[in-house]
Amino acid sequence: MHGDDEVRTLCEHAVRSSDADETEALYLGHDTSLTRFANNHVHQNVAETDGRLTVRAVRDGRVGSAVTNDLSPEGIQRAVQAAASSALAQSPNPNFPGLAPAAEAASVDVYEDAVAALSPGERADGAGTICRHAEGLGLVAAGVYSSAETEMGLANSNGASHYHRRTEVEVNAVMQGEKGSGYAGRLGTRLGDIDPRGVAEEAGRRALDAQDPQDVQPGRYEVVLDTYAVHDVASFFARLGFGARALQEGRSFMAGRMGEQVMSPFVSFWDDGTDPEGLASPFDYEGTPKRKVGLITSGLASGVVYDRATAAAEGLRSTGHALLPGYTLGPQPLNLFMAGGDRSREELIGGVERGILVTRFWYTRTVHPLSVVITGMTRDGTFLIEDGRVTKPLKNLRFTTSYLEALGDVRGIGRETALAKGYLGSTRVPALHLGSFNFTGATQF
Repeated sequence: MHGDDEVRTLCEHAVRSSDADETEALYLGHDTSLTRFANNHVHQNVAETDGRLTVRAVRDGRVGSAVTNDLSPEGIQRAVQAAASSALAQSPNPNFPGLAPAAEAASVDVYEDAVAALSPGERADGAGTICRHAEGLGLVAAGVYSSAETEMGLANSNGASHYHRRTEVEVNAVMQGEKGSGYAGRLGTRLGDIDPRGVAEEAGRRALDAQDPQDVQPGRYEVVLDTYAVHDVASFFARLGFGARALQEGRSFMAGRMGEQVMSPFVSFWDDGTDPEGLASPFDYEGTPKRKVGLITSGLASGVVYDRATAAAEGLRSTGHALLPGYTLGPQPLNLFMAGGDRSREELIGGVERGILVTRFWYTRTVHPLSVVITGMTRDGTFLIEDGRVTKPLKNLRFTTSYLEALGDVRGIGRETALAKGYLGSTRVPALHLGSFNFTGATQF
């Protein structure tokens, strides 16, 4: 990693080298390592280090960009010239709001030296803990133990100058028996956020409970969704409904319903890139400081996130949610949180007379974005709940249901929340007890 001073100097050098009307230089660097295990053995260790500079140049309302990982003075100059040439080849963009003004971003400490220094041997030791535990239970484990440090810097011709660094560490595992499997995982920015032994015990316990799954008739059931499944629910809301472009184009479920009750009064979502409980990043890819944005407040549609273009279209200020240049999705909530409740996992299950406990979803896809109808399958631990107790494992189920409708009938919310990576960012969510979830088919496993 280059560090604060070097990254700022690199970005500011690129800006000074440009003769465009406006220029922006964005640096993204990472040092990522991954240890894989399968069949109760570590079988792969890979590592990648890279740093890329993206230059945006503006000439007469025309915007061009270029990307390079040649960070020599000559390489940077070539990228600056390529961005300027690219701008001249574009049509003028009357909706371009200009580059971000200079502004102070929050400082968030989500970096730990111990994660940055994590060795292949240490990751292998953690993976070995999981593999040995699986072998002792007569199960087969597969999964990953990864660690990374990332840094991001930005400078532009309006005087903006930012730097941020973060560490990430993740462990997850699937344990497989002859007739069933179990999953567990942890993600965080510090070693204390993960626990290979805890992952092993959780996945192993779930896998043993999942053996010899039984059939159940498809239909509507009460469900308890573990945090892994709720992460999928939250990710689809982030992608389909919580961005300003989706709202402005009428594709969001909140279009025309701002201020109305769209979910249960027990549900609240917000985005906060400055909260160290997530994968924090205090400014966006345009250099705008991130602001906390209420999205769903006690079930009411209360807001969406903006970048500079979507904010300018409504005469508003960006909330700091621009994606990388080249992405066409519009602004997205990359640090999404869902409010926890007051129930333990046992209390959530205890509140169900007859229903289904779902560990996680798999192969989920959008059917209808306006009503957030999603189809997919359960995976790695699906169980029948009867009279407040888990009574038997079930074969995996296919579902097609509206996540929006499902969050309209929330019977209970877990007090603990868990962090997971989303489509582009992260989500921190609790487990949920929902009154109705539509299962449309069953599998043979």
